[in-house]
Amino acid sequence: MKLYNETDLNDLAFEEFKKEVEIYVLDFEHIVNKETQTIVFNEKNVIEITEFINGLTAMARDFTPYLGGTDTGRQYNFTEQLWETIWDCFGK
Repeated sequence: MKLYNETDLNDLAFEEFKKEVEIYVLDFEHIVNKETQTIVFNEKNVIEITEFINGLTAMARDFTPYLGGTDTGRQYNFTEQLWETIWDCFGK
C-alpha cells in the first residue's frame, strides 16, 4: 500500500480534474465547426455554451476526486486552472 503526501494527492486530484474537463469538452465539441474552428452563435448554441461553462465552473469550484474509487473526503477549488485546462483540451 502506497502512502501519499499532500503534494501527491493534490497532483492526483488535478489529473482527475483534467480528465473530467476533457469529458465535458468532448461533449461540447459538436458545437465547434471542425473546418473553420468557429462556433455559430444561435440561440441553441448560446444556451449550450452557457450550460457548459456553468457546469464546468461549478465542478471546478467544488471538485471532489475519487482517486480510483476512494473518496478521500477532500474538496478542491480549481477555478483558477479551469480556462487553461479547457484550452488544453481543445488543443488536443
